[in-house]
Amino acid sequence: MKKTWTELQSLAREKTFLPDLASGALILCLMAFLFYDSLFMTLFLIPLLLPILQELCALHRRQQRKALTVQFRELMNSVMTNLKAGLSPEHAFLESKEDLCFQFGTGSAIAEVLDRIEKGLSNHVPLENILSDVASRSGIEEVSQFAEVFAIAKRSGGNMTEVLGRSVSLISERMEVESEITVMVQSKKLEAYIMMLVPFGIIGYIRLTSPGFFDDLYHNAAGILFMSVCLAVYLAAVKLTEKILRIEV
Repeated sequence: MKKTWTELQSLAREKTFLPDLASGALILCLMAFLFYDSLFMTLFLIPLLLPILQELCALHRRQQRKALTVQFRELMNSVMTNLKAGLSPEHAFLESKEDLCFQFGTGSAIAEVLDRIEKGLSNHVPLENILSDVASRSGIEEVSQFAEVFAIAKRSGGNMTEVLGRSVSLISERMEVESEITVMVQSKKLEAYIMMLVPFGIIGYIRLTSPGFFDDLYHNAAGILFMSVCLAVYLAAVKLTEKILRIEV
């Protein structure tokens, strides 16, 4: 119980917690109505709310990380352009802010990163420390690689533009490979998500077009047990599908 409460507190700190909570509650109500013909059964399905919230929050985090990865690639390219123009690394990042905020919006993830960098520099925090902090917060491998290479280049005192240029080129190539893989599996993911909705669609369609067809499965012990087994098999299939489609490069 204590672990569950701790996990809920952790999820509550997510920006998307309230929309995810509403979506989770709606999913539970839909399950209760279609599988048991009773919204009262939602109370017995409440234990499923935590894993649903975890999956929804994890999905949003993956989407946010993917968006930040794409935006950070544009930041690296912009910084490299500014470095080649003769700007210092600090000014190269600051000069990139206006263009990237215009491109992705002031509320984007990269805008928050650049705000953090700008505030850190104004407080005389070394740029390499700021980038290291950004990397640890984001949890994105490409950002961590860039931060490490930048710190090494800064300490070594060599040709930073050349060193960072090679690093950015390698990181960009990896991102391109990841993008190609994402495109390749995107259609399969869409098919999987459609298949997840098919059981709900079939049950809803039959109930709408053939009232009374499922009467023997509702409001009796045998029917409730059978529909509970069906629901458990469905949830296991959804979990397995999510695991299969979660490809890490």
